[in-house]
Amino acid sequence: MMKFDIFSQIIVTSIFGISLSVCSAQEIPADWKMECVGRLQLSFPSEVDVAGYTFKKLEEQIDGGGEPQFQFQDGSAANWSSLQYGGLIYTSNSLEKKEYSELEIHMKKWMENSRLSSLNRKNEDAKNRQFEILATNPQTGMAWHVDERYRAFLSIRDHVFLWNVTGRSSKNQEPERSNLSTIVNGLSYRSLYAVPRTAGVCLPFFFIRDNDLDKNLSRVIAMTYRLKSHPDVTIMLEDATADQFDSEKREKISEPDYVIDDFWTQYRSPDASIRSLWEFPIKRSVTLAGQKGLASFVKITREGNIDYGYFATVRGDPKAKTDTPDLRLYVIQEGSKAKAKGIEPIGKEEFLKMAETIAASVQRRPTQ
Repeated sequence: MMKFDIFSQIIVTSIFGISLSVCSAQEIPADWKMECVGRLQLSFPSEVDVAGYTFKKLEEQIDGGGEPQFQFQDGSAANWSSLQYGGLIYTSNSLEKKEYSELEIHMKKWMENSRLSSLNRKNEDAKNRQFEILATNPQTGMAWHVDERYRAFLSIRDHVFLWNVTGRSSKNQEPERSNLSTIVNGLSYRSLYAVPRTAGVCLPFFFIRDNDLDKNLSRVIAMTYRLKSHPDVTIMLEDATADQFDSEKREKISEPDYVIDDFWTQYRSPDASIRSLWEFPIKRSVTLAGQKGLASFVKITREGNIDYGYFATVRGDPKAKTDTPDLRLYVIQEGSKAKAKGIEPIGKEEFLKMAETIAASVQRRPTQ
């Protein structure tokens, strides 16, 4: 049976309050690899893989089947990855020419089906739906819309960028047109570890440069990495525009204390247990990109294996004059993946030191 050790501790903290213990600042080793996520940067102890969309998953997405899912090149899932910037974004892993050609055929069929369906359906004003092919210059690809539904399929080098959004109304499509313009005019290729010196948003394999009109475009950029030297360790960083909520309940569940509790519940299963490795207080203060939040460090026991997990989160300020986003960082171990390759999983002390150093490396990029 599942042991709710961490959750019983959470009840104690909710009764007596959370006593915060500020973690000491970590010095970032000079040989660590710098990378960027959204408007942030962070560093890794060694080379990493980053999750994108595989050919198969992109094909399913274009054809309207299957659940959206970012994956590493070997097919391992990265379920916390998510890209939203003026619409939903799917960025591909490296594709072969044959795979790109097949995706292009699927997109052309989608566009033609959109055109045909627009002839037989009415919009909210009982008029024929408006189908229009849109310019993608200077990018290579195609884009179109049917009323407020916009789609774009762009390619740079051996990667594909798929974007789609459904606006609020067919009567005012200016926001969607503006967002598409921001993307096609600002999109460029970005290799791993390339941290742009200009303002904009980092994505897997791509970068979208800011323009003066849409530099405050709402975003949710969550990118997942896996250490090559330690395939048992994955890292996810999320940079998300802080939403303002009307209800007290919605605001409460966006606070770090609740977010941490909710995050660890995903590890509930019949033969698993989670326990905090920090004594009271089990949630401690952390600073991510200059913003104060909370962090947790746990032991995860599943199927007789012991793994470690670190999760830190910050609630942004939607009322701030400067961009103050919601931030989430996890460093999670799954030792069986290292053992399968004959690699010894990272131990507890080394894991925590690494996780806290990664957290300390999270900063706003100097250009932001």
